Amino acid sequence: MRALLFFLLLFPALASLAYAEEDLQQEVPVLDEKRRAYERSVLERMRLRKIRKRKATQVDIDNANEISFFPVWIQNPQYLYPFIKNKTQQNYYLFANSRWTFSKASWAVEVQPEIRAVQSSSSLSVDMRQSVRNPNRLMDLHHKVSSGDKQEAVTDIERLNFQYRFDTAQISIGRKPISLGVLSTFPVWNKFSRPLMTDYGPLRVFNPDQIVARYQAGDYLFQAIDIESRNARTEDAARLAEVAWFGDGAELHAIGGMWWKSATFGVALVKDLEGTSFRMEEISFADDGVQLGAGAERAFTENLSAVVEFMYLQNGAAQKRDYNKIPRSRFRPLIASEYGYIRIDYKLTALLTLQAGDIWNMIDLSNFVNAKAIYSAANDLEITGELRMPTGDDKSEFSHKVLPVQGLLGVRYDF
Repeated sequence: MRALLFFLLLFPALASLAYAEEDLQQEVPVLDEKRRAYERSVLERMRLRKIRKRKATQVDIDNANEISFFPVWIQNPQYLYPFIKNKTQQNYYLFANSRWTFSKASWAVEVQPEIRAVQSSSSLSVDMRQSVRNPNRLMDLHHKVSSGDKQEAVTDIERLNFQYRFDTAQISIGRKPISLGVLSTFPVWNKFSRPLMTDYGPLRVFNPDQIVARYQAGDYLFQAIDIESRNARTEDAARLAEVAWFGDGAELHAIGGMWWKSATFGVALVKDLEGTSFRMEEISFADDGVQLGAGAERAFTENLSAVVEFMYLQNGAAQKRDYNKIPRSRFRPLIASEYGYIRIDYKLTALLTLQAGDIWNMIDLSNFVNAKAIYSAANDLEITGELRMPTGDDKSEFSHKVLPVQGLLGVRYDF
């Protein structure tokens, strides 16, 4: 009887324990799944944290290489004939560079070592070496490999700069290209990287050593520019400030400061109207008067476009007989006071573009003709042929008496 009573009392407890064990067995897989999900989320967060850390420390590296070769046929200016053996000569220019850009988040470093060389069939004049020789810059990074009567070769660092970007500002220090103004041909503002076609050989642009600070505020851009030369020569320095406004189809620029030891102020304007881009630049130098440029550019069809420009130099010669009286100035690349320019571009095929241009001296009515063909043989290969020829009489600026006739063939390969 006691045993039966004990069993009756114990049975409910055993039953409840059995049900509890069954419920526990059903909950265990759910708890295990929740635990595994939690562990997976922890591992995923750790993985993403590692990726973010890796990206934060990763430096992007870009590289672009270029090699170009220019055989140049030259008929020397007539004034040299009494002093040289050959009226014509062949120069061969070689340029090779490798540009490296290291960047991460808000900063970037750019380095471009290069080789420049020229070999000639006759003696090389100083003007023929200008495409190779190093100009006066703050950092002397070039090394003369060889130099002789008929050849010259140098190595140089043509780009070496550091850039840091903020949300609305940027500062750059070092050697890099700089472009001022809005005109495409005449160097009214842009006296640092706008060579004229009257120069010898391939037209090369040497980058100045500079500090540039820029600040963007809506449609306005403010920048301060300090370009220095070797030995801190103030006559070679340019310390400028520019303000620009960019609107709908219009731009307005103002610049001022000390340019080559001369107080300077200028304005520039761009206005797009009915498919034509009208451009104007004016700049005044305390030591060299007013310079004014104006032009227009229009694409008439998908294949045909044209550029027209005009330049006025206040201190240039107003008459041909004044050519020898006007002192030369680094502010004025040409002698006379008024010039015109026209260039027509025609895309003959998808790969071949033809250009015909002419600089017109409006004082002595002489012309400097330039014809060029550009053939894109591949995405990374370009072949060019060019003729530069003065057509004026012996007393004009664009005369074969003082300027060469040149034929250039160019091959450029990017890799």
